[in-house]
Amino acid sequence: MPMNESYKHHNLSVIKGFKPWQFIVSAYFWLAVLLVILQQLLTVLPMITPLLRRDFGEELTVFPYIVTVMTVAGAFGLSYFAYFIANRYSPYNLWERIEELDYLPLGLGYLVVIGLNVSVQYLFEGQEQMNQLLIEESVAQQPVAMFFLVVLVAPVVEEVIFRELVPRSLGRSWIAYIIGSILFALIHVPTGIEGWLMYGGMSAVMLYMRLRRDNLNESIAFHMLNNIVSFIAMMNLM
Repeated sequence: MPMNESYKHHNLSVIKGFKPWQFIVSAYFWLAVLLVILQQLLTVLPMITPLLRRDFGEELTVFPYIVTVMTVAGAFGLSYFAYFIANRYSPYNLWERIEELDYLPLGLGYLVVIGLNVSVQYLFEGQEQMNQLLIEESVAQQPVAMFFLVVLVAPVVEEVIFRELVPRSLGRSWIAYIIGSILFALIHVPTGIEGWLMYGGMSAVMLYMRLRRDNLNESIAFHMLNNIVSFIAMMNLM
């Protein structure tokens, strides 16, 4: 669907509008902090199971199912809450703009990320990333719960935080969006140059998707595509 004229990307200056001193009193910043805390609390839930199993063994027959139900319910609730916040402060209706998704750029962007990751792993001999190792351990113990955390919560919540709320808290400008994307890479705890190239490259593509048509849905969709393919690949290797 052609993009409505009113949705055309606002011309962002490189630095004009950038007001880093205002972030601490910005409602956008504190909403971002709240979402980070809630996401981390939800992410901890599936990690409880392997820890308790080491102490109590097979006595925990029902507990893993309770954790799964709680995590899935929390995943939908937190994702909706984050999207609601983004929609509340957006100049346009995000729900209405879902139908504007352009799948060809999403596919091409994903091929760019795959090419980058393959090249980096070849050059740096596949150094393991701490973030990936933690996810793999949790997936092995709680695959259903982790599916919703990886494929639903991470794309929605992280895109709202780092490509919507953080840039707005700093004053919308290119440098504000770049800072948000650097923070996105940073929270994934990149290990060495390889980690920074992989997460930094992925973050750059997501930023392009976000700003291409000023549509947060596109970076969310790309993030979901990347994570669901990665999750399937991870399950096949187990």
